[in-house]
Amino acid sequence: MITVLAGGTGSVKLVRGLVSQESKVNVVSNVGDNYWLYGLYVCPDIDTIVYGLADLLDSEKGWGIKKDTFNFLRQMEVFGEETWFRVGDRDAATHLIRTNMLKNGKNLSDITKW
Repeated sequence: MITVLAGGTGSVKLVRGLVSQESKVNVVSNVGDNYWLYGLYVCPDIDTIVYGLADLLDSEKGWGIKKDTFNFLRQMEVFGEETWFRVGDRDAATHLIRTNMLKNGKNLSDITKW
């Protein structure tokens, strides 16, 4: 078993490489950049790892879900909200599910494993 400390967009490449060579890899992801946005709990580094391992990662940007749309974000802009953090529609669904699970008493580790 290998344990990896992961943070930032480049760490997904390391984790992918290790997973391809090792049957069990534990990832301890950076949570220092986690924050609340529009009432949703966002975990950028965790999501990058999860999306990368699930082959969902937008490899051109290095973050987010490939071929995601941004209707949610455009509407937030109409409402006068800050939109500097590029949350895609499918990505927002991830944050919504995570937030609901946190509010229902689940911890972040269990949610991420789910």
